[in-house]
Amino acid sequence: MTALWTAVPLLFGLALLAYLAGGALTAVGEVRERCAQQIVPASAPLDHMDGGFLPLHWTCVFEDGTTYEGVPSWTNPVVFGALGGIVVCVVASLVMDRRFRRSVGKSPT
Repeated sequence: MTALWTAVPLLFGLALLAYLAGGALTAVGEVRERCAQQIVPASAPLDHMDGGFLPLHWTCVFEDGTTYEGVPSWTNPVVFGALGGIVVCVVASLVMDRRFRRSVGKSPT
């Protein structure tokens, strides 16, 4: 059970690190600049940008309908995978604790 609780801050740190790294690699202004100057592969001028912070995404949409995603593809799966891992660890630890308390005759609190 202790190992499960130890994993929680580690997984949270991983999620935070991945989110910050993905955000730093994206740097919204840089993505807009790269798209506007057609540094990224594009066959038409930039139409608009679509973006958000949860899930982290910054997408350049060009006039011909093509898109360019500025956020690295690994960012959101790592963030949400780590957050899902936290939920699994907490639930598993609570279930194991409840079973242990029942097996020794103490009522769970």
